[in-house]
Amino acid sequence: MQAKQITTVTFFRYKGFQEQFWAFSQMGLAIGDLLAVKGLTYFKLMGSGAGEGFSLRPDFSVYCFLGIWKNEAASKAFFESSKTYLAFAEHSIEQWTIFGYATRARGLWSGQQPFELYPELAQAGIKMALTRASIHWSKLPDFWRHVPVTSRAIAAAEGVLFSKGVGELPLVQQATISIWESEEAMRQFAYKDSGHREIVKKTVQRKWYKEELFASFFPYKTMGRWAGGDPIKDYLT
Repeated sequence: MQAKQITTVTFFRYKGFQEQFWAFSQMGLAIGDLLAVKGLTYFKLMGSGAGEGFSLRPDFSVYCFLGIWKNEAASKAFFESSKTYLAFAEHSIEQWTIFGYATRARGLWSGQQPFELYPELAQAGIKMALTRASIHWSKLPDFWRHVPVTSRAIAAAEGVLFSKGVGELPLVQQATISIWESEEAMRQFAYKDSGHREIVKKTVQRKWYKEELFASFFPYKTMGRWAGGDPIKDYLT
């Protein structure tokens, strides 16, 4: 599978004001360096919200890098020798990366659908989901009034192994990375959870989003640690 496009999602945790300020500054300063990385076809640098990430309050200790790579060899070179990544890792106290193949996607992210899809890899077992939306400015108060419902729902969902709300711009551009024990668990939450189902309904009725994307992935390996361990290690095939 070396020739296939892969997606990586890396979370970094920073401790102390100085390191957190450094990480915040890199959301803008690191873009030029990342644009020059060989084999990196698309990327996003994102901050996060407090708690599980679904909050008006920012969490300056956690940042996320999503990269789409021409192949796994390109990602390997980046994680092993890129000065940009090594600086992120050196300043942080934890780094955790999920590697995955995109199996489904619908919608747009910054005007494009950047994932090559490999539906043949949508096998039984663990799944990673990405939901991302850009919210109309005029709809922000209404949208954020309903966010706590989604936060409570995903925290209580059966079969969720990890979830974190992240975003490119505070309040306006929001994304969620979640990892599930199975396709069934992911679908159970998406289509049968009453709180989430109601939010989806209101999204359509109230036209909160000017752009949205959903993608699912087959996560096949991880690197690093999060909260002292690896939230999905035992579920990888």
